[in-house]
Amino acid sequence: MLQEINIELINSGVKIDQNRSQNAVNEEVAINSDFIGVGGSLLCLVHCVAPQLLALGSIGLGIGSFFASEGWTFFFFLTCLLAVWHSARKSSFIQVQLLLWVAFALFTSGLLLEFLTHTETVISYFGSAFLIFAHLVNFKKQAAWNRFLIRKKI
Repeated sequence: MLQEINIELINSGVKIDQNRSQNAVNEEVAINSDFIGVGGSLLCLVHCVAPQLLALGSIGLGIGSFFASEGWTFFFFLTCLLAVWHSARKSSFIQVQLLLWVAFALFTSGLLLEFLTHTETVISYFGSAFLIFAHLVNFKKQAAWNRFLIRKKI
């Protein structure tokens, strides 16, 4: 009788470990808005710097005008807006939410200045870099918080 109970406990422990590993795999595969935010901000930074680098190299293939189109700027603006909104909404930390929105405000003010003055401003570069930093901070804090919650439940 006692051996049967021990065998059942061991089997149930194995099932719990299998469920934990399956949940961990599901959490890792899920699309995270912080990854989208970092990727969008990084691509936006490349988009802003590419025309200047191509102009310095004087390639003359018309590639610079493709990268400098306002459609790309609008696309990156929307991508960053959605990523910040979703990350701030899901974040458990008010300081990180504020950091995300301040970074987005800096980024947006840089873009507005570019459209109004028709010149590149360094503010948008700093805004993109600050958005990358804010999303990485949010991702790291949320991952630590989720690990804490998982340990707390068990």
